[in-house]
Amino acid sequence: MYGWLVPHIIFPLHERVTRHNFWSGFLELRELQWRSPKELEARSFHKLSHLVSHAYENVPYYRELFETSGIKPHDLTSTSDLAFFPVTTRFDLRRNYPDKVIASNLDPGRRVVNRTSGSTGSPFEFYADLGGMDLVRSSYLLFWDWAGIGPWTPEVRIANSAHFFCQSPQKDFATRTARRILMGERHLLLHGADLTLAEFRDRVHSFSAGGQYYVWSFSSYAKRLASQIVAEGTQLSRYPLVFISYAETLTPTDQELIEQAFRCKVVNHYGLLETPFVAQVCPDNPAVFHVNSERVIVRIVRDGGASAAPGERGRVVITDLSNYVMPFINYDTGDLAVAGARCHCGRGLPTVERIEGRMSEAIQTPMGNIVPSPTLQAFLNNVCLALPHIWEYQAVQTAMDRVVLRIVPTSSFTPTVSAKLKKDLEEFLGPGLAVAVEAVSKIEFEPSGKRPLIKSELTAR
Repeated sequence: MYGWLVPHIIFPLHERVTRHNFWSGFLELRELQWRSPKELEARSFHKLSHLVSHAYENVPYYRELFETSGIKPHDLTSTSDLAFFPVTTRFDLRRNYPDKVIASNLDPGRRVVNRTSGSTGSPFEFYADLGGMDLVRSSYLLFWDWAGIGPWTPEVRIANSAHFFCQSPQKDFATRTARRILMGERHLLLHGADLTLAEFRDRVHSFSAGGQYYVWSFSSYAKRLASQIVAEGTQLSRYPLVFISYAETLTPTDQELIEQAFRCKVVNHYGLLETPFVAQVCPDNPAVFHVNSERVIVRIVRDGGASAAPGERGRVVITDLSNYVMPFINYDTGDLAVAGARCHCGRGLPTVERIEGRMSEAIQTPMGNIVPSPTLQAFLNNVCLALPHIWEYQAVQTAMDRVVLRIVPTSSFTPTVSAKLKKDLEEFLGPGLAVAVEAVSKIEFEPSGKRPLIKSELTAR
């Protein structure tokens, strides 16, 4: 019922009453995705040029940054020219926050303060822009449409407590009740760090009541539940329509395990709290991510600052086209990704081949190589054949010449397996990097609630 009522009656009526155009914006995005790359790039550049001019005139940090670099807004002639503009880091924005990074010409009522969880050891406070929220909501609807669901589909969210602070049951009770009655919107919030399979099964059974639902989860929590389901050979009373992974790196091996356990498609979603709803895997070609170019410009950047070629790894640098209150222009996210080529699905949206996780979640070798989580997991599973011997693992780089592989062992783990893991990993990582294998009873979550496969204790470059 809600699948017809909400898009045909509730959302159009809501737009007419409130003048918020998130629904018509979604319909436009759904049509624009099939336009040519040239046309979509032109639309992105039009938005970019306005944003850069605004930042230069009204945001002291960017005006000083551009002038120091000898750059003016009119020097920007295409989105590719961002390669010649200076990159901004989280440290730069924190150092100049709030006075120099907030637009002086906008009504303070447009500002919405928010904070990241500090999973990289660097908590970050910033302002979102209420004036751009309709586009953010439209982007949410587009990505959920790709996943085959809508806001009326009941959601089971598995995350850490910091991701629930805006969704307290005591907050806006009347609004939540109205949304449930009018839209069928229902949420079950589960704290993943201490979630057991028995609790998940019981809570979801009561919540779904024989109906459909989808799961929106950190990948590490999903993997732990999936491992227990497969190991115990248990079944769920009802399986989700789709499993959406977010907030952490989803490796191919973990995706396969989650799909096997939950008997549904797994969708890999990419976004940041600073710039949500950036990209999601193509619904017709899950080997690549499509970037929502109406909302963000994503560049995969080499160490020297030039854009990476398709198939080449680099750092993810984002420009948020919807935040005028506190602009993020050429913002280094700290993430690693592989640049993509045009997708064969027919969409003109830019692509990213894969997301490889944060720079702080990669091993840096003395030879200058970078080993991200998916590469390490593929090596352990496909070359070392370690999966039957390990419940969970985490590689911790304690120094440039030392990595500790912490593992929660299965009953088949032996000193011989440990010695082989050490030898194989040292050969794989190259000369100058020693590996120690430590068996532990449990791998602790970070304060952010995440549990990365790789944890680097090196000072960030």
